[in-house]
Amino acid sequence: MKHIYNLIHAGIANQSVDKVLGIAWKGKSLTTFIFTSIFYFLIIAASAQTKTIYDNKFDGTYNNHVSSENLTVGNASISNERLTVQGQGFDIFIYWQYEYSGFIDLNPSLTLQEGYEYQVAVKARTSGVNGRLRIRKGTSAAAARNATGGNRILNPSNNNVPVSSGYTTFTSSKFRVTSQQPLYLSLLVNRLAIYSSPISMILDDLIVTRTCITPSIPTVQNRTVTSCNASVQLSATGNLSSWEQYKWYDPDGNVISGQTGATYTANRPGTYRVTKVNTASECSVESAPVTIQVTLNPPFAPTVGDTKVISCVNNEATLTASGATASQSYRWYTQPTGGTAIAGANGATYSTSIAGKYYVAIVNGTNCESARVETEVEILDWQDALTEIIYPTLEAGESATLTLNSALRDNNLIAEYKWSISVNGSAFASIGENSYELNLAVVPNGDVVFQCVLIPNGSYCYTENSFIATTESITPLPVELMFFKAQAQTQGVSLTWATASELENKGFEVQVSNNGREFKEIGFVESKVGTTSLRQDYNFLDTKAVSGTRYYRLKQMDFDGTTSYSPIRAVALDAGNGTVSVYPNPFDDAVIVTLNGTEARNVQVVLMDAMGKVLQQRTEETSGNSITVDMRSVRTKGIYILHVLDNDTKYTFKLMKR
Repeated sequence: MKHIYNLIHAGIANQSVDKVLGIAWKGKSLTTFIFTSIFYFLIIAASAQTKTIYDNKFDGTYNNHVSSENLTVGNASISNERLTVQGQGFDIFIYWQYEYSGFIDLNPSLTLQEGYEYQVAVKARTSGVNGRLRIRKGTSAAAARNATGGNRILNPSNNNVPVSSGYTTFTSSKFRVTSQQPLYLSLLVNRLAIYSSPISMILDDLIVTRTCITPSIPTVQNRTVTSCNASVQLSATGNLSSWEQYKWYDPDGNVISGQTGATYTANRPGTYRVTKVNTASECSVESAPVTIQVTLNPPFAPTVGDTKVISCVNNEATLTASGATASQSYRWYTQPTGGTAIAGANGATYSTSIAGKYYVAIVNGTNCESARVETEVEILDWQDALTEIIYPTLEAGESATLTLNSALRDNNLIAEYKWSISVNGSAFASIGENSYELNLAVVPNGDVVFQCVLIPNGSYCYTENSFIATTESITPLPVELMFFKAQAQTQGVSLTWATASELENKGFEVQVSNNGREFKEIGFVESKVGTTSLRQDYNFLDTKAVSGTRYYRLKQMDFDGTTSYSPIRAVALDAGNGTVSVYPNPFDDAVIVTLNGTEARNVQVVLMDAMGKVLQQRTEETSGNSITVDMRSVRTKGIYILHVLDNDTKYTFKLMKR
């Protein structure tokens, strides 16, 4: 229930509002009632974010907000919860004239903010004759009274307040601010009438409402975005006020946290939405959304069959890839990025005889290309693995072990060994295990041939004969060999052996090898008796033995041509087994290098200066046990280094030029 305070009942009907307030207003002592104002919500259907921020019911709550100091004619008073402006009467000859005119100033103590739209409303009615009500605003009371243009927020051209017992609500135009500022209001009231009775204007419920401004719809240049990449940047444009920011929504309709700028990087396909949102206090209103349809088309990267494909000279290597769907194809490149695709290479395979690195990508129907995957082609020269079977002297009924020697084995390139045997011309039959050694518990009687087929564990450039080894026909030794020894001596290598018995033995061919695989004959020792059951001793001296490791074996030969082999014996020879020297030193035009052994062979010679620069590098053939090195190209006196490589042994000499 409103509290009624009537100026007449209070006995001060003849006092102005200024005097009743009794407060200082521009230096004047004002006396008036305490004007009242309170806040309440004005619900507007058009916006759920409209709020009443000031409500003066003239009930005494906000009396200090109101001043009638600038009401030039008439007087104002507050009673019965309303503000009454009473016209002043003038006696002019035979009739009365009544008039009220001037400003009622209000300071609602409000600070206007950006992001809002404001509106003022007040209830009014008149008695006697119609009156005129105008509302002005400003940043001060004086600015409000002197307002022009848009600051005259209610500016009728006629007497707009009718005579009535009920109130009419007058609403100002809506207004905004571009910076924070105070709000002052001035109500301009006036009416002049020749009338026999008093006139007045009664005001009630002055309110100020604030509505959150709905931002304008953002502008998006591309509403449909297609990218070959795994992500794409989306952009919105349009002027942003200080109280606005963008809001992005993912394809699931969820707000994307932290994304308030004009751009967003989308990393999955779907429909995205972007709006502008009002960020002013107590506002969350946003514009209508703009949708962006995003299509991301990066194909998955392919899988290559091998990261490195090895091929041989004059052969093509075939690179393979997988992963493309029926609607996709491949592109092959010679560069990891950029460059031009290899013409015509759009399938899952690509064949080439050129070594190097290659790259393959998957391409979809919209010409989007995946990341490139690397593979490599290596072209190798053909080689002979020198595959052979090494076996000891075989004796029928005894055990024996055969060994497969091969560069394939040395390089761990064999996946499987397949041994087989043929006896007396029969078909080859599998024997033994998957091993480079064939262990025979009992050597069979008759002529035997052994064979080993190698299954490699990859593709390598070895000749066909590298993958199979077959012995010659072997007849178990009719000679019972007791021992076979090889020993290095000053004069060479001494070979000694003995037999326990012999049967039609023609003799022994002495063979030597530098690598244990390739043997050559260096002598023949005849059997002493041919056939005997008694022990026989034999020897042979290899006087042409050179430094390095030498391998010896005996090839036992019968009169009927049957042969068999002894175990292999190895002897390591070095410079200590003879005298290796060079002369003359100092030298003039040539030097002579004496070596171990008289066997004819090629020797590598390298001549360098004291700084390590190579001056000569060539091959010399031995003459007897020496070589002659031509030094006529050496013209400068000083120290020189001569390296001589004899088989596996290297000799180094320091020489001086005269």
